Amino acid sequence: MERKLEIEGVSAVKKTKNPASAARKEYTRQLYHRNKAMYIISAVCMVLFGASNLIFSWLLQKITDIVAGTETMTLAEIGIWTLVAIVFFALVYGVFAWTFPRFMQKALRQYKEYAFKKLTEKSISAFSRENTSKYITALTNDALSIETNYLAKSFNLPRMFVSFFGAIAMMLYYNPLLTAVAVGLSLFPVLASILAGNRLAREEKTVSERNEVFVGTIKDMLTGFPVIKSFKAEAAARALFKRHNDSVEGAKRHRRSTEQTINLFSNTAATVAQLGVFFFGAYLALAKGSITPGVLIIFVQLMNFVIEPIGSLPPLLANRKAAWQLIDKLSESVS
Repeated sequence: MERKLEIEGVSAVKKTKNPASAARKEYTRQLYHRNKAMYIISAVCMVLFGASNLIFSWLLQKITDIVAGTETMTLAEIGIWTLVAIVFFALVYGVFAWTFPRFMQKALRQYKEYAFKKLTEKSISAFSRENTSKYITALTNDALSIETNYLAKSFNLPRMFVSFFGAIAMMLYYNPLLTAVAVGLSLFPVLASILAGNRLAREEKTVSERNEVFVGTIKDMLTGFPVIKSFKAEAAARALFKRHNDSVEGAKRHRRSTEQTINLFSNTAATVAQLGVFFFGAYLALAKGSITPGVLIIFVQLMNFVIEPIGSLPPLLANRKAAWQLIDKLSESVS
């Protein structure tokens, strides 16, 4: 009997979790519905951006070694490669500048239209029992947060993926020992980002909740504006507005502070890592002569592409989790 109750309890938990997960998938699907072509083209452009970063780093290495007298290619040859790389980058950017805004426009339009459609399917009695400010917040502030903090930033993933693994491959080709030192030092930004990154999701939800109350307060005061004037309650209305305005802006400040703290730790750790690679590379160049000045320069340049994904991934995942919470909040309110 206990075993049966336990199984039934587990089933009940699963039943409560599955609808929310299914609703989230349906809302997320609206972002890409009949919009996959623009998404794929934009993502491919970001992959090519990552490849072009590696090409420009290679050109920098060649130019440095030409100046140092350790390179067999001529400056004219490097100039031709540079011109080709610039034209390639400009063409890719032109395509991305055309596809990315169109993807974002359709994604957010479909997402909000689907949410409003689900909202209009609610009964009058169910709708009248709820505070409409939650819907206003979900379709404005929350949608903007999903757009800027999650959807737009997610396009950096393909570029960082190509840049990261391409940089590692190039570093291994030039000097495996210096690569090992570089990878080891790049772990510092990881630890710095992970320590603070998990707070973003909680603070994003707090901003949403306080903004919902703020929007509700504004709506009530504007609706009851004649009453406020009749009872000469302007001072009380201003005080109430100020309190909720301070609350929502304070929550935003905490979120920004957390984001800046993550950037502070990540950037400081990244600077330490780059200087460490530079000093060790200088030792290899001076004491053992195993690398050229150009190789030392390209290692410092490639470190950016190793550190950036490691430092950016925790905040990006935190923003992804925060976006899911906002989507779940919307789906629960209109279901």
